[in-house]
Amino acid sequence: MDRNHRKGIYGDAITQKKDDNNIRILLQNPGGIGFVSGQWNRESYKIEKLKKFAIDKHIDLVGLTEVNKDWRCVPTENTVWAATAPWREIRKIQTSNNTTGNPTREHQIGGTVSMAFDEFSHSISNRGQDRRGLGRWSWMELSGIGGLKTTIITAYCPVNSSGLGGCYSQHLTYMSQHRDELESSIHFIQENIACPRQLFGHDLQQFVEDRVDNGHQNLLMGDFNSEYSVLRDCWMLDLGLLDIIGKQHGYDSAPRTHILSIVCLHQHRLAVPLVDS
Repeated sequence: MDRNHRKGIYGDAITQKKDDNNIRILLQNPGGIGFVSGQWNRESYKIEKLKKFAIDKHIDLVGLTEVNKDWRCVPTENTVWAATAPWREIRKIQTSNNTTGNPTREHQIGGTVSMAFDEFSHSISNRGQDRRGLGRWSWMELSGIGGLKTTIITAYCPVNSSGLGGCYSQHLTYMSQHRDELESSIHFIQENIACPRQLFGHDLQQFVEDRVDNGHQNLLMGDFNSEYSVLRDCWMLDLGLLDIIGKQHGYDSAPRTHILSIVCLHQHRLAVPLVDS
């Protein structure tokens, strides 16, 4: 284990000052986070730590996975939009959560948030979430010089779990309700797709490929609840994805962040210039 690993660092240590030509992107799975100001609890502690880090380190884009909120049930004053108002002067936010059923309570396992700040946010020309409304990913589209388009995706794949109310169970319910949809429907599910994780992989691959066909570069980051080797050797190859951190600092030396893996992937083709990591 090298010196950086002993310090808890894999890759490059983040300096306080950011170069003007750099963009800083943060991915975090908070395992549920609160956006309530003035209350002290575990969830509000998480948002205060995130706020301090994002401001001190001049983060341009924050991606959060497993936010565990049904935004339809959250009071306006307690939303991510209200909580992040003091962080930066300008920001754009895209959330995702399961909206396929009736809203019942604020706590809903799963979902993502993508937040862009200040000058970086001016480049955001479009944004949205996965078209089924399951809250599996949120995305932002950047417009660059010469018409260059880049889509940044924050994704959360449900872990295989039988827990009632869990993300996996939510998606199983959705799949059982839409098995008979016509192929023309956005809810159509192919017969060979048997579980929510398969559906996630199929739909995300389709989304990325559609973006590529439209000339977009893609930056995909997320918590995929999968072994890194499986992602690298199978799914990433199918999509033409490159792990930009692994390429720079070594694929086999990355510390495990959990029993499963959190990775950041960059889509590339030989005909498309790579974005500098």
